[in-house]
Amino acid sequence: MRSIHKLLSLLLVLLLLAALVLPAGAAQPQDCGAKLLAITFDDGPGKYTADLLDGLAERGVHATFFVNGVNASGWPETLRRIVREGHQLANHTYNHKNLNTCSAKTVQAEIDAVQTLITAAGGDENAYIRAPYGNANKTVRSVVRAPLIYWSVDPEDWKYRDSETVRQNIEAGVFDGAIILVHDIYRTSVDGALAAIDDLLAEGYEFVTVQELLLRRGITPEAFPLIRDGLLLGQKQRRQPPRRRRRPAGL
Repeated sequence: MRSIHKLLSLLLVLLLLAALVLPAGAAQPQDCGAKLLAITFDDGPGKYTADLLDGLAERGVHATFFVNGVNASGWPETLRRIVREGHQLANHTYNHKNLNTCSAKTVQAEIDAVQTLITAAGGDENAYIRAPYGNANKTVRSVVRAPLIYWSVDPEDWKYRDSETVRQNIEAGVFDGAIILVHDIYRTSVDGALAAIDDLLAEGYEFVTVQELLLRRGITPEAFPLIRDGLLLGQKQRRQPPRRRRRPAGL
């Protein structure tokens, strides 16, 4: 009996030491050997988002949707479906203004209006934010009370409007921990993204939400740090070189 008491006492001491060493609330890295990607969709939802959600469900893939308030206000059931199917619903402001030109009051209103829609759909009460055009100056950062998320792979799908080009550009830039930017308001973007997902799944990549990417990389998101590639901006990182674009067969 005495030996059991000693063992229990030792376990209690070890637990206390662990509590002292690990910061409260610190995220612990998981699956460090996994190849993770976070694919994000901006400016929706729109008329192609339902097809995108069908495609993601067929592939067992979760994504993050940075919704625009003007569009999101017209698609409340789509917002609920995004949450219901395990995706992350995030904030891309209401009117997609260049926030660097706005007052603090306007920035707050832009964020709050979309947060109301996200909360009503069952999303996070303090949703992640992506500033339009990635513009977030000192005034913007003074207002934001959630993680600001940038991106590391931009296929410029808004520019090319060609699904094959979108696919190639995504695959050319990805690396473990990358955050991919796509827009679900274009048919070609949806088709190109799903095609790229198929190829990258075959290469052993796992697609997760931005929130899961950060947690599995041991990062605890806080208010307004700028995050890209699954790391805080300014943090030292080891990046893999961009992948070369695949040449079409026969060339």
